[in-house]
Amino acid sequence: WNKNRAYQVGIAFLAVVLVVLSFTPPGYPALIVILAILAGIGLSAAHAIPLAILPDTIEWDELRSSNRQEAAYYSVVTLIQKLIGAVTIALTGSILAATGYVQTTDGSATQPQAAIDAIRVLSGLLPAAILIAGIVLCSFYPLTRERHARLLKAIEKKRALRKRLAGE
Repeated sequence: WNKNRAYQVGIAFLAVVLVVLSFTPPGYPALIVILAILAGIGLSAAHAIPLAILPDTIEWDELRSSNRQEAAYYSVVTLIQKLIGAVTIALTGSILAATGYVQTTDGSATQPQAAIDAIRVLSGLLPAAILIAGIVLCSFYPLTRERHARLLKAIEKKRALRKRLAGE
């Protein structure tokens, strides 16, 4: 598989697990543990594959611009991750508060149905919808294994030409 296809399959798998998790009724701890393990498989794809795709994108940019800009790319990725984390935490807290979520330290509170429904949506259905959007967006990623190999050859030719022109 190409990296983008592996990513699509991995996050599709994660989306399915999250949807199943969101509809899992209380009282099935063994099923929840199994789903958590399966979610780990999808999460590994969601975290590892984009970081494997990023160097290919940097090389594509190098061919286009004659500059390597790893720091800029990794900085933008890190910034986006941090912003998404901050927004997610803020929205989750606000939504749970609006649905009447009861905070306790010992877990003894009974949650209102609105809070339980919000937790199900926030932990399953909403992330699954976002992952599906990622699958669609990833289908537009143009670099395949073959195109990347051609890209690397073109970069080497371009570097060799620059060296010759510089008199090295």
